[in-house]
Amino acid sequence: MHKIFTILISLFAMAGFAQEMKPAKNPEAVKAAFVAVNQSIQTFASPFKQSKELSFMNKPLTSTGEFYYQKSDLLRWEYLEPIQYVMLINGEQVRIKEDGKVKSYSSAVNEIFKTVKEVILGCISGDILENPDYEASYFGNENTYQVKLKPIKKDLQGFMKEVNIFIDIKEKRFSHLVLMDGSGDLTTIEFTKPMVNQELPKGIFDAL
Repeated sequence: MHKIFTILISLFAMAGFAQEMKPAKNPEAVKAAFVAVNQSIQTFASPFKQSKELSFMNKPLTSTGEFYYQKSDLLRWEYLEPIQYVMLINGEQVRIKEDGKVKSYSSAVNEIFKTVKEVILGCISGDILENPDYEASYFGNENTYQVKLKPIKKDLQGFMKEVNIFIDIKEKRFSHLVLMDGSGDLTTIEFTKPMVNQELPKGIFDAL
């Protein structure tokens, strides 16, 4: 289960180019902007390119896929190249398809998938700011706001060190998110053609 958690939580690590961020002079303004952006998102879809840097490898691992989200608890994260891997969250149900095999879990009774769901959907919905398991701090520059979340529970700290959420101030939308895992490795995901609040394909959160 440790391996499953590490794989799943590393999926949710989106990053852009390095930015110089300073502690926010008005943290409440950053928090309010974050909440406003999250509340405005009903659906989100985009192809993505991922690059994961590992400390023991000279070159990053790269992959591509498709991402779909519908408020408030529907998500499809699908890897297409070089491997095929799908994670579906539909309410309390979590389904994984890997190597042609499908496994189902309940986030209501499985603590690992409960955490995965809280982190992934919580960052998109904004609910994670109210989660007492994470400590939030706020940063920004003239173009971007940043919310940094650090897990408080020791059992979570072994899996991830921090989650960083970035908001484009001008566009009033997510810029990127960054997850640092327990070993300090970072995963970068670029959304190449984001579509916000547009109709999604029928059955996208049902069929694996």
